[in-house]
Amino acid sequence: MYKTQCAKEWHKSRDQALTDRHAPQPKAVAHHNKQERGKDEGKGDGSGGAGNNDELSTPAAAAAGRGGGEGRGGGGGSPCGNMNKLLYSPATEGQASIWPLPLSYINGSRTIHISTDLTFQASIPSELLNNAFHRYYDLIFSHRQKHTTHPGHRVHSSLSSSSPSSLSSYGNKDRQLCAMEEVGKGDGLRLVSVIVLTSSEKLQLETDESYLMEVPDSEEGEVLIMANNVYGVLRALETFSQLCTYNFATKRVQIKHAPWVIRDSPRFPHRGLLIDTSRHFQPLATIKGVVDSMSYAKLNVLHWHLVDTESFPLEVPKYPSLWDGAFSSQERYTTEDVEEIVEYARQRGVRVMVELDVPGHAASWGVGYGDVWPSVDCKQPLDVSNKFTTQLVDGVLDHLSRVFDYKLLHLGGDEVDTTCWDTTPRIRSWLNATNITSQAAYLRFVRRAQRSALTHGRDPVNWEDTFNTFGRDLDNRTIVQTWLTEEAVAKVVGAGLRCIASYRRFWYLDDLKLEWENFYGYEPLKSITRPQEQALVLGGEVCMWGETVDPSDIFQTIWPRAAAAAERLWSPRHKTDRYVEQYGEVSKRLKRFRCLLTQRGVAAAPVESRPRSPPRGPGSCFTQ
Repeated sequence: MYKTQCAKEWHKSRDQALTDRHAPQPKAVAHHNKQERGKDEGKGDGSGGAGNNDELSTPAAAAAGRGGGEGRGGGGGSPCGNMNKLLYSPATEGQASIWPLPLSYINGSRTIHISTDLTFQASIPSELLNNAFHRYYDLIFSHRQKHTTHPGHRVHSSLSSSSPSSLSSYGNKDRQLCAMEEVGKGDGLRLVSVIVLTSSEKLQLETDESYLMEVPDSEEGEVLIMANNVYGVLRALETFSQLCTYNFATKRVQIKHAPWVIRDSPRFPHRGLLIDTSRHFQPLATIKGVVDSMSYAKLNVLHWHLVDTESFPLEVPKYPSLWDGAFSSQERYTTEDVEEIVEYARQRGVRVMVELDVPGHAASWGVGYGDVWPSVDCKQPLDVSNKFTTQLVDGVLDHLSRVFDYKLLHLGGDEVDTTCWDTTPRIRSWLNATNITSQAAYLRFVRRAQRSALTHGRDPVNWEDTFNTFGRDLDNRTIVQTWLTEEAVAKVVGAGLRCIASYRRFWYLDDLKLEWENFYGYEPLKSITRPQEQALVLGGEVCMWGETVDPSDIFQTIWPRAAAAAERLWSPRHKTDRYVEQYGEVSKRLKRFRCLLTQRGVAAAPVESRPRSPPRGPGSCFTQ
């Protein structure tokens, strides 16, 4: 049943495709050169969308490249079936409404139906996959089907106990038949076969999220998903669910433009969304909703800005008075709460990167432990001269390393004004006795926190401010998150450090003037052409700072603008570079994705309106 013999060929082709994932679209290069040099050098270069070597330029050529496929997975005669047609043929761009766009795909022109008897079956036992099969079954069959005999019921399915012990399975064996009539054999496609090549469920920066998926053009076939690990399967299931639509005329789930063969892998390994729960508290249900919505857009890092000047909502058992700095006794996170969020996110392929912003942005620490304040009138940055400050920071980092398992740990370090140290007599005396300046003390604090993180097996992440101030004096394992200038990414990787891009003029969600085009148009690798420097850009994040959002408006402020950045971070650059010349098509696909979010309960704002604005009068969500 499982076509593992295709794995080697798939990996070879995938690796080759990934070498070109950062290649810019030729017209974008020509336009950039024209702007830079003040003359048109793009004429006659033969560039253009139709000429790209990963696409079929005409419908006739597209039809010639599509595989009609027979048998399981629409596979045709060879063991790898339609996959071979994908690997050695260009892909068509005409029909996909998938967000974000896959690495490459081919598709056909048939419509197939999906049976409510649909069963997911995997080659390894995995509770994570079983849970995912449950979730995606419910998303695909969110509408009551035409065979339902009791209006108050829908399909009920549970884990199958009759499958071989080597498999994970979710299907219809224990369905409550009182809620549904028996469905005939011709009712639609019934099986999704999942091949997982490794059993590891480790979720880190280097985790492979690639997958191959074949959807047949016959309802007698099966869907085939192949991935290195369970997280690649999660991405494939999201793509599969987006191919499935409900036909209200027939009251059945269908897939149009079958067969499909999709080869997919993200452009960047780190694709994040920052949420800030220190300026406004966000309850667990809201954070879980954010994680769900991230998984729909294939974002994979929740950057949790937990603590700041305004509040310290986190429980640290060794220092129980720290969360006295919370807004109230009801706006706190227990250790169990944090562990629950980390596991909830892992189940959806999302890592949680916690941020402990020090030594600035830390006045709330002193509510419980006033000794870390320089004085009651000057509360931050934390008192660099006090040994208890170092002890407290180490204790918090030790706690965080126990409850957060992502190897990237954010230490902040931004917007540090050392005036407090210079004007507090006690600290001024310490600086003089130590024979260092306040700036040197700032570096000393940052390096000390970095060493603590490294001792706990974590790679330190710091905001751009630390790089601008100290440059190569930072530990060479530092990851710099840029936000102040567009040129910072090139400067960071030029210095040999890794980088996460979050330029505020394009990717700050709290700026309500920024529309989706701004988010889509930002290219993290602008002006970075050397492969060794491109490899140092781990990816990027959009940032939802919390001053003006609370649970009532966070989703419509994040979505759908974050989805624009998500596609820039997932899809090959030559595809996303074309959004200016294909604006209408991208806008149409984004509107469809926004509708999908709203159908799944995510309160995404209209595409054609400013964030947190109402729709511009009556109309379909596909046009707003």
